[in-house]
Amino acid sequence: MKKSPNILTLVSALLLCTVHLLCSCENDADFSNDSSLRLSYSIDTLKFEPLVTEQTTSTRTIVIRNNSGEDLRISSVELESHSGNFQMNADGKNGEKVSNLEIRDGDSIYVFVRANLNQLADNNEVWIEDAIVINYNDHSDRIIITALGQNAVVLRNHTVTKDTIWTSEQPFLIFDSLKIAEGTTLTMEAGTIIRMHNQAVIDVNGSIVLKGTASAPIIISGDRYDNLTSNIPYLRLPGQWDGIHFSGSSSNNMITGAWITGMTSGIVIDSAAINPNEWRLQIINSEIRVSQNGVLIANNANIGAANSVFANGGSRNVELNGGAYQFVHCTICNLSTGNRWKPSLCINASVSCPILECTFANSIIAGSQQQEIEVSGDSLATFNFHNSLVFTATEDSIHYKDCVRNQNPQFDYDNSKRIYDFHIDSTSAARYIGNPAYIMQVPVCAFDLEGNNRMNDSLPDAGAYTWMPTTK
Repeated sequence: MKKSPNILTLVSALLLCTVHLLCSCENDADFSNDSSLRLSYSIDTLKFEPLVTEQTTSTRTIVIRNNSGEDLRISSVELESHSGNFQMNADGKNGEKVSNLEIRDGDSIYVFVRANLNQLADNNEVWIEDAIVINYNDHSDRIIITALGQNAVVLRNHTVTKDTIWTSEQPFLIFDSLKIAEGTTLTMEAGTIIRMHNQAVIDVNGSIVLKGTASAPIIISGDRYDNLTSNIPYLRLPGQWDGIHFSGSSSNNMITGAWITGMTSGIVIDSAAINPNEWRLQIINSEIRVSQNGVLIANNANIGAANSVFANGGSRNVELNGGAYQFVHCTICNLSTGNRWKPSLCINASVSCPILECTFANSIIAGSQQQEIEVSGDSLATFNFHNSLVFTATEDSIHYKDCVRNQNPQFDYDNSKRIYDFHIDSTSAARYIGNPAYIMQVPVCAFDLEGNNRMNDSLPDAGAYTWMPTTK
């Protein structure tokens, strides 16, 4: 005899089917198709930092909010052009188009976007534009996304093996390292831009010649143009790339009209035999600033510097270990916050590595501490400060001649935003304390870092910048 189905089994199956049907109906009914309901967005335009080909930007966030009072279904979130210049993740799903997203009333969906530029038709800067289109309930809302892009010469572990000239036609993006072989010169023309990727280094075994100008400086910086916080872009921070390393075989180097920033190790010069007839490195009309472990560390080198700023070297700023040096109309200043364990200028000598010459004239040596000059070791009789504004408590009339001590240079800066301006104003203690004789010795100093005429006054201002009525 056939057994009849258990009544409880039949009832349970019927209940499960009914619940499933009811839930399905409720799910469909949950999402309104009322076209009067609207989503809102955290932004209506997303503008990325400038980028070059083969460079990926930081990821930016768009928030889609549903405060309509009803649950809504988004049929698609889509990159309009499908150009490949932008990448998207919507609600955890990657792709140029993401479909069927549910957004409950009072809830939000996050869309993450970054830019990665394809090769452009020419080398001019162009605005790359796209849009994210959000389709729902007969609406197609658009969020504009843009980036300023340019083709770049991308180099990875590149070695310059013959005399080479770089121009401003395209930026250069350096990954890992750029090496200049011994006996080879790399020349950079005015306006050349070098972007260094994280931890990338420039190793100079031969020579580099930078030929920037006040109107078209050579820029060497990190490749991140976005912000750490709303007030602080990465370009103002140290540690974005390693630095420039001159080996013992390197000679005849010239840095003119350059803005070099954002390093970890700074500019480091290895020990080499000193030729009294030529500078191993000249630094003219340049700003070298923002590094973790010093902006200039020289070991038994000979350097001639004029009209230049050396600033904010982190734990130390400028350190000269033996050798021969001349700084005329320079500003050496460390206002860095954090782990400072050395003064702004350190001069070290020993019997095996003496200071042969060390002159600072018409300059400013300052910082956030009262004692910003440290001199140590033997064979130090050749160091001198003349007609300069110096932060030092040392009472020494032999090595400090016609100097102004511990007076305010009137720099304008904001540590909280990492903004530092090393111009002086009309009330600066650096005004009218220079000696014109040093300009006669170093004629390039007749004009300051920006090309302003210092000879308009009977006595020049100290530092890299002369005061001008329009400066501040």
